[in-house]
Amino acid sequence: MIYVYKSLFHIYIAWNTGGFFFYFIPVAEHECKNQQLELKENKQITNGEKLEDQQSSSESMKLLKQAIKSVREGQPSVSSICFYTYINAYQGLCSVDISSDQGMISAGFEDSSIKIWRVSPGSLQTKETDTDPSKLFLAADYWNVESEESSPKYEESVTLKAHNGAVYKTCFFNQLPYLLSGSEDGSVRLWDLDSFTNKVCYNGHNYPVWDIDISNSNDYFTSCSQDRTAKLWTTDRIYPLRSFVGHTADIDCVKFHPNSNYIATGSSDRTVRLWSLQDGKSVRLMQGHRGTILALAFSLNGQYLASAGDDRRIRVWDLNTGTLFKELRGHTETVHALSFNKDSTLLASGGIDCCIKAWDVRKGVNNNNTVVDGHTSAEMIGSYQTKSATVIWLNYTKHNVLQAAGTV
Repeated sequence: MIYVYKSLFHIYIAWNTGGFFFYFIPVAEHECKNQQLELKENKQITNGEKLEDQQSSSESMKLLKQAIKSVREGQPSVSSICFYTYINAYQGLCSVDISSDQGMISAGFEDSSIKIWRVSPGSLQTKETDTDPSKLFLAADYWNVESEESSPKYEESVTLKAHNGAVYKTCFFNQLPYLLSGSEDGSVRLWDLDSFTNKVCYNGHNYPVWDIDISNSNDYFTSCSQDRTAKLWTTDRIYPLRSFVGHTADIDCVKFHPNSNYIATGSSDRTVRLWSLQDGKSVRLMQGHRGTILALAFSLNGQYLASAGDDRRIRVWDLNTGTLFKELRGHTETVHALSFNKDSTLLASGGIDCCIKAWDVRKGVNNNNTVVDGHTSAEMIGSYQTKSATVIWLNYTKHNVLQAAGTV
């Protein structure tokens, strides 16, 4: 049964036996100084009469240009935040992802299972077979559930099982009914979300797969592992197209550049590397973190790369030079998630300290005046509590609404 609770600022959706509920975090409206264009009252226009302007057209145009400039150069406003919290996570929540159309949410668990929900109240159409007494859609490498006699069944959530270890990452394809998952068993699996069956098992890593990312074009995906390598794949081949070797410890996170010609990797060796997909070579090495790197994010314009992790600091890198653009301080615990907005002006971050922070990344390199109170960067323009839920996933939608997810 799905329970729905509504209030002025929040919508709660919860399942009776474990599940997600989501709510909107109200964001205070920031005053926009010098962005208002004052218009004096004009006389009413009637037939045969001329409007007597109180300002010349040149003055009005000048004011308009000043207002536009003020909006462009002023502090960016923080968008709405929609936060999803998983409750009763007795299976051990490891990862979360939301489809690009915001229609489905997936989660990977320590018990090797994957769960799929609809974001809005409703049901998922699945198929029930005689070979599936537990009513879970078990998938194996060479068994296709669709070949069995089956009848449609509607569920509030669907559980997928095929992995033999914790599922550390789930990732939806953009506008396609497929899902990727990476596991402790070293495999990556492709799931069909129309039939909720496992279509392909990709084996190439010798140790747990920590992270997966899919290119914007859906042509390629990449994975990284405890075996200190990242690999490039395409869905129609079960073997990797390329391996990226150079880190001296686990590669904990991986991310495609917006142009899909490069990937970035973050490692337990405290370095970030940028790799060329064309030849598999490392083209940038970024050093300076004091702990494991757990999160990466590219700006949509492709100019910046943000990294964060155990050292609680966010470092923003200029990819043209491979040098540090700025360092952002403010989190008090490990940072697990980063996301740039679609304008590349704001960076959102979240972690174990149960808060989401928003940063203005348009200013220049740090100096002694950009840290206030000894520990918080002046670029931070907002900090929002998440009702005791740790933040493990962040993403800006195409409308610049920030989606976030975590668990209590």
